Amino acid sequence: MRRVLLFLLVLAVIPADCQIPRPAVRDAIPDVWHPLAFDQQKLTGVLANRMRANVEGYLEHIHEEALLASGESLGLFLQAASDTYAYTHDFQLREVMDRVAEDFLSSNPSLPQPAATAEQLQTASDELLGLLDYYAVTGDAGAFTESQKIGAALLATHPGPFDQPSPLEALMALYRYQGDERDLNFCRRLADSWHLESGAQQGRWDSEHARAILTNLVGLAKLYRATGDESYLRPVIRMWQEIRARELSPTGTLFAPGNTSDCVTVAWMQVSLELLRLTGQAQYANEQERTIYNQLLAAQNAANGEIAAEVGMQGEKHFSGTPEPCSCAASRGISLLPELVWGRYARGIGILQYSGGRASFRLGHRGSIQVYSEAAYPETGTILLHVDPVHPDRFPLFLRVPEWTTSFSADIGNWHLLGKPGQFLTITREWRRGDTVRIAINLDVRQKESSSAPLHAFALQRGPQVLALTAELNPEWRILSDALIPGLNPATIKINPVETRLPANWPGDQAYSISGSQLILVPFADATGAFTIWFKPTPLASTSATLPHAAPRAAR
Repeated sequence: MRRVLLFLLVLAVIPADCQIPRPAVRDAIPDVWHPLAFDQQKLTGVLANRMRANVEGYLEHIHEEALLASGESLGLFLQAASDTYAYTHDFQLREVMDRVAEDFLSSNPSLPQPAATAEQLQTASDELLGLLDYYAVTGDAGAFTESQKIGAALLATHPGPFDQPSPLEALMALYRYQGDERDLNFCRRLADSWHLESGAQQGRWDSEHARAILTNLVGLAKLYRATGDESYLRPVIRMWQEIRARELSPTGTLFAPGNTSDCVTVAWMQVSLELLRLTGQAQYANEQERTIYNQLLAAQNAANGEIAAEVGMQGEKHFSGTPEPCSCAASRGISLLPELVWGRYARGIGILQYSGGRASFRLGHRGSIQVYSEAAYPETGTILLHVDPVHPDRFPLFLRVPEWTTSFSADIGNWHLLGKPGQFLTITREWRRGDTVRIAINLDVRQKESSSAPLHAFALQRGPQVLALTAELNPEWRILSDALIPGLNPATIKINPVETRLPANWPGDQAYSISGSQLILVPFADATGAFTIWFKPTPLASTSATLPHAAPRAAR
């Protein structure tokens, strides 16, 4: 009876004539990695808590009038809300999303003109992407018609240089649903005009225009998927590698003046996701983990869902519920989390991120396979993975081994397997109901140096999490940048969990102490108030002179 009532409720909010649309064209290049569909999984733990805060604290309480006044924010909101609704089927979110879309469509929105500015071009592209995402989960014909109008107007714009916003990603998304060769041909001409493989300036990285370039890389990856032309994929891989080697911060975003924004962070996540899907290589999932557990989650106050549109490596986070473009981008990034955890890979099942939760897989015609994950990651590195096929079935299970760990083991039955950092550990066997894989990941503490750090300063990383020093938990340090870590060699620093009374509404429950000091550290993602991720070492001989006396910590 309960299931029948739930089914009737779902029917009540879906129009009788609504049909969820399917793409009009088939990809020339099939994906190697297939993320699990949103409706076939449910996450628990840290990621689930952050997604819940995103829905209940931000998306469902968005300032609708302010949103409609900002086209760029509106498009990003619709992308975030549509993906979140596909995962949650939250009725209140659906009401907000429908109302925003209806008000926007009834306002007779202006279309971009041939001489559109970069800002107008970005706004139109975001609106088109938002309307298509909304159309994909609701089947709303009005949203699709408006997206076609925006697409037609974008075709009339002049191709811009590579470091400026372009409609490439948006028009490739539209082409996927309407199959109009004019969209594809325009995108080809636009990409070819950038001379991406000739060594010309337009195909090179420019940190001043980080978001525009990253968005164009997403578009190029989609163009490669649609055409099979590798000349579109090679510059994406080359530039991704260049960014990773030279531009990436310890927290998984890009160092550039004014570009530690959520817009840049989420665009970087999307490029990595496209390359993961196209290649199946673990390195792209490794970078997603770094960004998720640091820069992305640091932009959100998990206690109330508010978002800071820009977060640096030190200073303060200014959280707000205002629908700024980059705040909506962060919400969009959080909505993508279910797409980054697990999926189908090489005729088997792959685990990318070690969240708790459950997932349902179907490999060919062999029946369903349920996977249940018990994890308190990244607080602990012990994960129990229960693999439960309907019938005994032989297939490979791929476990991503984080590149930062020095020890990764998986035990099942009499098997004891060791993984190599940065790669997949493959377990191929006949799986039966009740099989459990016990995973143990050493959450190493590492020193992370960066060209953008203050002189002689470094960051500390425990597992995937960069740690931060906050003024609220370390009141003895008036100037956080003066805090010193005792020890001659920062590589020998020992960090241990500590029980300390965290402030009310603190967004997490992790806290750590450094052996030989009174410093209390927390994950960068949880830091509030004044904070820094940069630390300076000091010789042991001067420790007593530089560390102030601190009162004993109260136990929780």
